Amino acid sequence: MAMSTNQKLAYDFSLLPTELWGGIVKSLESADLRSCLSVSGLFRDLARPLVFHRIIIRVGVWKVEEDEHIFYNDVQLTERRAVRNKEMLQYIARDTEFARIVKAVHVRAHCEWGEETQLDIDALTKTCGTTLNELTIVSMPSDDGGPRYLAQFKNLQALSLAGNLCDFFHYGEPGPELFVKSCVQHVPTTVLYLRVFGDVVWDTPPRVLSGLYELSLQNAESLGKLEVVFRNCSQLRTLNILTWSPTSAAQALSALQAAPDALPYLASFKFICSHEIADVNPDVLLAFFKNKPGMRRLDLRLNSPFEGLDIYTRFLDIFAGLPELAAVGLMVNVPTFTREHLRLLDERLPLGLSALLLSWESHSADDTVQKEDWIAMLKRRLSLAYLHVLGDEFDLCELLLKDHPPALELVGYGSCLSSLEHDPATGDAAYGPMWDDETVGFRAVEDFGCEDWEWLLRSHDWASLRTCRAAIASFALLHRLMDVGVR
Repeated sequence: MAMSTNQKLAYDFSLLPTELWGGIVKSLESADLRSCLSVSGLFRDLARPLVFHRIIIRVGVWKVEEDEHIFYNDVQLTERRAVRNKEMLQYIARDTEFARIVKAVHVRAHCEWGEETQLDIDALTKTCGTTLNELTIVSMPSDDGGPRYLAQFKNLQALSLAGNLCDFFHYGEPGPELFVKSCVQHVPTTVLYLRVFGDVVWDTPPRVLSGLYELSLQNAESLGKLEVVFRNCSQLRTLNILTWSPTSAAQALSALQAAPDALPYLASFKFICSHEIADVNPDVLLAFFKNKPGMRRLDLRLNSPFEGLDIYTRFLDIFAGLPELAAVGLMVNVPTFTREHLRLLDERLPLGLSALLLSWESHSADDTVQKEDWIAMLKRRLSLAYLHVLGDEFDLCELLLKDHPPALELVGYGSCLSSLEHDPATGDAAYGPMWDDETVGFRAVEDFGCEDWEWLLRSHDWASLRTCRAAIASFALLHRLMDVGVR
């Protein structure tokens, strides 16, 4: 019998199996997930582990510029956050069932006024000591006995004792080093990913180093003992080094030169020095990476001027010798960037890149190098999905809307990040909403949707992202002209 076109189909959605509802809920955005907590008991049970698996403790108010004034509203926000933090931590401490949902606790700490937020590590171990996988604690005060309780986390895999570069250390004199040094003595051997501050790495027990897959050294003042890492971290897959000291950077290069066969399983290497280093010999890095066929990610920001084409070419040979690279960051520092510099870059950058970060320190660009030449170079990387530029020398923001790599999804200029979206009807490209400053400053894998992309921008501090003022202004103006709101 034919069904009337006006007859409505009725279906009792409560008959759907729980597993199907679970799949639907998992696909929802964060705001919709939180709404599910108030829909029904079933939706609450399905959404709760997704909403609360990652807890972020926000302390104080973060400012884009360090010298920004503090207003009364900021103080009120700080006080509300202190109350909310206290309630959340108490809830975790007393509700074992809820605590087992929590898999990660991360602290974002800024300037704080009023009541201080304390992190009770002992209470955390009693309720989620067997389930917590990730913990970031350096930027938050704890009781004196807190560090020794770290060993009681039975399944902890990722531990940050360095915080984020936007964090504000407020332990008082002499800074966070003493707290971190105490913590590192009690790191459980289950930890595979460790991030440490200053020179604390040299106090890390060998039993911890021997099991690491990833080690990040942040703000290291001395790298003269880097061979300790080479000797003890035989299983290391990722090594990230951030230093402001040219002396420390030179020490690290000497250690690489002395042990070219160290870390045979290395797949990711990041080396950032914020100050200029004199006379970097690319052959040292060439020799170190020669026997590292598993390299997938390489980010070198050494801020060393390449006066001639020969040394510039040898530097690029590092990347050319690693054809499996998927994520690359590099600094271009030549007196005048010419068409020949671009040709060599195009010739030596692996074609399979999915993410590229270019830091620009050249004094000028030759008139023969056109924006279209850069676009042509980028388009030859058919898998390039994320492009980020640090520098004012070439602005491709508008041109990328008309002509871009076929896989491009995300574009960054300095501290501006925006997705590249397409109109389903016309296919025209447009930039999506810009990420807000705090999201960029405290960027996480969940924000990027890709661990390689987050890793590539990791450890590039907020100050360096804000240096390319002209490009940032151009990108922001383009968004305003397109009438796009802030994310």
